[in-house]
Amino acid sequence: YLSQSKYGKYGNSSYSGVNKEVYINNNNRYITGCSAGAPSSSSTSSCTNTYNVSPGGTGASTSGTIYGVYDMNGGTYEHVMGVYNQSILQSGFNSSYPFPESKYYDNYTSDSATTACNSGVCYGHALSETAGWYLDTAYFATSSNSWFYRGGNNNSAQTGVFDSSASGGDAGKSRSFRIVLLE
Repeated sequence: YLSQSKYGKYGNSSYSGVNKEVYINNNNRYITGCSAGAPSSSSTSSCTNTYNVSPGGTGASTSGTIYGVYDMNGGTYEHVMGVYNQSILQSGFNSSYPFPESKYYDNYTSDSATTACNSGVCYGHALSETAGWYLDTAYFATSSNSWFYRGGNNNSAQTGVFDSSASGGDAGKSRSFRIVLLE
C-alpha cells in the first residue's frame, strides 16, 4: 500500500501516469535490483537498469527513489504465510516441522476472496480491496493451490505489487519469500 501513498512512488512527482506503478524486475536470472524501466516488459537475461540509475532503475522501488523497496514487481514469486484451510501440500510442513503458531500466518477457510474477505477477515491483506489494480493477477488460494504468493514473475504485464496468486507451496529457483513485519 505504501507505494500508492503520498510517501511512495504514487506521491513521487518524478513519475506520472502509468509510470506511477512500480517498474518490473524482468531479469530471468533472478538478480535483485534490476529494472525494465517500465511497469511491464518481456523477460531478459540482462539487467536493463540497475537500482542506482534514475529514473529507469529507481522506478522499480516502492518510492521511486534509491531508498525504496525493490523487487516487489516481478523477479520471483514470493511466498507469504497465507494458506487455505491449513493445507500442507508441498510446503515442507509435516509432523517434524509443524505449522508455526497461528499468529504467524493467515488461515483462510474459504477459497473465495468474496466470501473470505467480505466478512472483514482479510481487510488490509491486499487481496479483495486491491484486486485489479494495474491489471495485476488476483487469484485466491484453493484446496489444490493452497499457498499464496505475491509479486508475480519476471515477464508478465499481470505481475506487480498487488499480484496475488497461489501454488502448492513448493520451493524452486523462481520462488522466494516476502517478510512482513507484525506490530
